[in-house]
Amino acid sequence: MTASTYADIIEDKVKEWHGKIDILREQSANSPAENRPELDARIKGLQESIESATRQLFELDKKENKDNTLEIKNEILVIFESIDRDLTISEKKAPYML
Repeated sequence: MTASTYADIIEDKVKEWHGKIDILREQSANSPAENRPELDARIKGLQESIESATRQLFELDKKENKDNTLEIKNEILVIFESIDRDLTISEKKAPYML
């Protein structure tokens, strides 16, 4: 098993989030016109949250050292869980189109 740095893990997570945003964009594009403004606003809010989280995560990565590794890890996990929860809620709210 190859050891990953926090930066590698953060980059992978951000890519995952952007993939979910792409799915939500597609759902919005395929939804009825009257639903698009709400969906697009939700997507924009999620994008802003992801951008802010990404900045925070890379700042935490820069601060990490042998004395604070567990503290930094826990802070990273809190941010991951927060964005994951927001994306999951938005995925559930997106209308399913047949």
